[in-house]
Amino acid sequence: MLNLIACIDKYNSLGINNDLIYHFKEDLKIFKEKTLNNIVVMGRKTFESLNSSPLPNRKNIIVSTTLQNPSDNSYEVTRDLNQILNLSKDKNVFIIGGKQLYEYFNPYYDEIHLTYVKDEFTKNYDKNSSIKLSINLHNFILSSSKDFEKFYINIYKKHP
Repeated sequence: MLNLIACIDKYNSLGINNDLIYHFKEDLKIFKEKTLNNIVVMGRKTFESLNSSPLPNRKNIIVSTTLQNPSDNSYEVTRDLNQILNLSKDKNVFIIGGKQLYEYFNPYYDEIHLTYVKDEFTKNYDKNSSIKLSINLHNFILSSSKDFEKFYINIYKKHP
């Protein structure tokens, strides 16, 4: 199953200066719970924003044309996006960023997990310099929603 997982605000902003805009402890805990023991796929810049360290207890796949596979096999580097699609036929795969990967896989998602920051907790930053998420939800239905103090999480499933 191919999943998108991301946190956005009312401007659809994902990040700024190669970092997340929002760091809500509870949201990060939920992210960890959902992705634990699954496959996470990220671009090189997202990987670098994690101090080039793979997320523990997950298979980490980095999509890059410049990185090489590490000697310790702590993560895997690929250029082949079809490999990701093939993996998602049998396993739970989460696309965790960045923008280009999110958008490339848009036609293929089975589920979309979006954390929406509530207006009153939206940070003040230069909206024009932020990275925006552009995802088409037309073929999806809202399957669940959970409300928290600073954000809410919607899970969308592909319409059958």
